[in-house]
Amino acid sequence: MKNITITSIMVTAGTLVGLLAVPQKASAQVIYGCVSAGGPLSIVTATTVCPPNSTKISWNNIGPQGPKGDTGATGATGATGATGATGPAGPAGATGPAGPTGPTGAPGGLSRATFAGTSAPVQLAEGEAFVKIASKTLPEGAWAVWGVADLTAVNGTFAPHHDTNADAHCQLRQGNFFIGGATSRELVTADDNIGKRSLAMFGGAIVPSGGGEVSLWCFSQFGTNESVAGALIMAITIGGIQ
Repeated sequence: MKNITITSIMVTAGTLVGLLAVPQKASAQVIYGCVSAGGPLSIVTATTVCPPNSTKISWNNIGPQGPKGDTGATGATGATGATGATGPAGPAGATGPAGPTGPTGAPGGLSRATFAGTSAPVQLAEGEAFVKIASKTLPEGAWAVWGVADLTAVNGTFAPHHDTNADAHCQLRQGNFFIGGATSRELVTADDNIGKRSLAMFGGAIVPSGGGEVSLWCFSQFGTNESVAGALIMAITIGGIQ
């Protein structure tokens, strides 16, 4: 009887070792056995009924959870992934509120023209002295000013028997300031009785508040033997002068 008990225990232990050695799943595997006081442990199935005077016991093949292990070292950075596809365009945003009204800009383009001229010939003076031919009072603003003067020289005492040439000069002025001018040299021969020439000029004027005058002046080296037969001043408002 003693030998039988030992053999039974060895067989039973081998069976137990075999059960524990088989790789188990992650979940617990319940092991059942029958044991009696002073007797061997017999491994049985879950449905086995133990003999009389034996007790059925069970346990699992997974022990208690061990302590948490140390944190592992940081892994190497992975390669950059490919660029993703462009997403669809988002919806249009709501219209923003209207901005404040901007400041008034400078006047643009041509807006107003005015003229002045002579109603009769104006005789020039001796000694190359300037004579005022025509004038125009302008309101405040920036102005482009043009002037033209048609001069006539009479062959009189200055050239009775020989050729004579002389200069004529005309100016545009704003107040007492020169803003434009022109000069002409004319030859009057001994055979001529009269000589004619025309001078054209232009300038710009910045007229201050309250207005100001622009005028046309001329002189001739022929003196009183030359006169301005007709003259014209034209002034046009502009956006500004630089």
